Amino acid sequence: MKIFIYLSMLFLFIGCNSINNQIKPKSTTPFSKKAVYIESESFSEISVLSYGRGNSFNEAVYDSKLTALWFVLNGNKNPLLNNKQSKENFIKFSHKYYTNIDDFIIFESNIKSKKQNKMYVISKIYKINIQNLKENLIQDNIIDDIQNISNNIDMPSISIIVNKNSNSTELENNVAINTISEYFQNNNFEVKSIQGIKNSNKNLMKYMNLNNNIDPLYFISLKNGSDILVIININNNNRTKHNNLLRKSIVSAKAYYTSSSKQLASSIANSEERIVSNNSVLIQEATNDLSLNIISQIKNSWSKEIKNGKLFKIIVSMSEYGNISDNFDKAIRNSCERVKKSFETKTKLDYDANCKVENSSSLFKLLQKNYEGDETIKKDLESGTLLLLNIE
Repeated sequence: MKIFIYLSMLFLFIGCNSINNQIKPKSTTPFSKKAVYIESESFSEISVLSYGRGNSFNEAVYDSKLTALWFVLNGNKNPLLNNKQSKENFIKFSHKYYTNIDDFIIFESNIKSKKQNKMYVISKIYKINIQNLKENLIQDNIIDDIQNISNNIDMPSISIIVNKNSNSTELENNVAINTISEYFQNNNFEVKSIQGIKNSNKNLMKYMNLNNNIDPLYFISLKNGSDILVIININNNNRTKHNNLLRKSIVSAKAYYTSSSKQLASSIANSEERIVSNNSVLIQEATNDLSLNIISQIKNSWSKEIKNGKLFKIIVSMSEYGNISDNFDKAIRNSCERVKKSFETKTKLDYDANCKVENSSSLFKLLQKNYEGDETIKKDLESGTLLLLNIE
């Protein structure tokens, strides 16, 4: 009888212990909250080195998962919960996301580091499917759908070029352009190609009374109707170590309003130094990393700017000075929300203006309506946010 009781208790202990090893910790709040961004392999994936802490090894591993998800939601430089409202919305759904964390993890590495003092501390690499995570957040009304945002604020069009001073080949330039274009298009931006255009429009440059020192591609992007120009700079480095050629690529990008050349975003990223046959894979790696950051900056700047109306550049050529200048200045200030005169000469007026109209054609009609002079306003060129006028 004693043997039977002893065996029963032993089996019960083993069974309970086995069950406990399978049960996940009850906490749905990460304890560690320590993670490091590694890379973004595409617009839908992000890799994170995540640390976990716990009273047992299993708890530490599970905490590293929670921390990886927390990092993508809150701790990354481009968190999915990027404002106060989305963070408040997430609170009532946090249990759902943290208890179903495996739905968003598409890769899990072996243990990268392990320490044990009073607690277990481990680190692992996780690859998170941020596209799937984002779709779930939208479905639960935690974050806004980018499509709805696009419908409300009229997302800008983008031109992308590579700085002519980059030490990269045309093939490598196309890798960077195609990589960042994929991110822009996935975020509902219209990407306009200016590839293959070699010369600037001399008449446009003359009309704008500007010199040849300015990159002609700026004027091409302005003329083809792009709201924003993104300039990529590529710096390829290599060195020899132990008879092996190590390559590394540094990619930076700056975004400008084509209407005013005002900078609105900037980001830089670099690849790991590795032995590879060419630079293309390294350029793609670095461009992946900077794309999410620069797009986030552009969205924030554009959302603030668009509240005052779309930003236009209006350049006026006039036959005489005096009344025309005064009358047009009054007309544009009555037509637009925010107006800045860039320069004025006896024959030229140059304005940057935020106007609540759909396009430059609508702005032209509004200016005609509000112009009180006897002269006629003629349109010489209309393209995107550029409007060239002639008053005689």
